[in-house]
Amino acid sequence: MEQEDSFSKEDFADLQKSVSEIQNAIKNLEISKKRRDSLEDDGEEIFPLENLDELQMLENRLQKDNDFRKNLIRSLSRIGGTTGTGKYRKVADYMMKHCFDISLLQSFSFTGMSKNRNIPRRPAFVKYQATVRLIFNVVYRADRSYSFIKNEEYLQNYFKYVREKGVKRRRSTDEEEIFHAKGQRTSNNEIFVESQRGQII
Repeated sequence: MEQEDSFSKEDFADLQKSVSEIQNAIKNLEISKKRRDSLEDDGEEIFPLENLDELQMLENRLQKDNDFRKNLIRSLSRIGGTTGTGKYRKVADYMMKHCFDISLLQSFSFTGMSKNRNIPRRPAFVKYQATVRLIFNVVYRADRSYSFIKNEEYLQNYFKYVREKGVKRRRSTDEEEIFHAKGQRTSNNEIFVESQRGQII
């Protein structure tokens, strides 16, 4: 008995699905390669970082290439300017939003430890010290009152609430934490800061 060569409708649908999946995989690889090539050049176009591999690549480059680090700090300083009189929380909030995809940040805690035993341990963001210092240096250029201690305090607080993004954050009595700058230009007139009162963006 001869074997039938014709495809059924189900076979054809499965084939189309497989081809589509292959095309999407190739497209994703091309996008990933483009982002990696960007990091090897000036680093700016890779933002926002979307996964752990990209974060590790940035960390490695910052550690090994001082010229790259300085150029990236200079480039990112357009976020808050370099007057030294800005409000550091506004600049730091926008810096986090600009540089990191929220899903990547939500996979971390700052120290990797939790007082709540019911919460699974997450990777520690603080171990990426070159990246932490990058954040500090950019914010410091905008606000000279910023210190490395403030940087760690800010990041601890940020990662404490990052998994609740979109949920109303705790109210603060500090005027710097309560702001509504939608559509407002920063001091160097290059970036629009958009935020909601009492929320980390």
